[in-house]
Amino acid sequence: TVKLNDLVGWCLGWGTQKTSKGDSIWHWGDNGNYRAFAIGYLEDKSGMIVMTNGRNGQKIIRNILYNIIGGEYPGLEWLYN
Repeated sequence: TVKLNDLVGWCLGWGTQKTSKGDSIWHWGDNGNYRAFAIGYLEDKSGMIVMTNGRNGQKIIRNILYNIIGGEYPGLEWLYN
């Protein structure tokens, strides 16, 4: 794993992150106007995939994740900041 900061890393095409909910893996996609984000929590074997068809889809992705799963997303914040 390549450590990008104290909470975010990169490993074999997947991001890794440490949160209060536990360690998780994440991946994102960007193909023109299409945006996607996938996250999986290793400990409780849960996850979510969000796909959008808008140039500003990452803004919707943040809201969906925060409202459905809650918690923090250092990987997402690192990616879009």
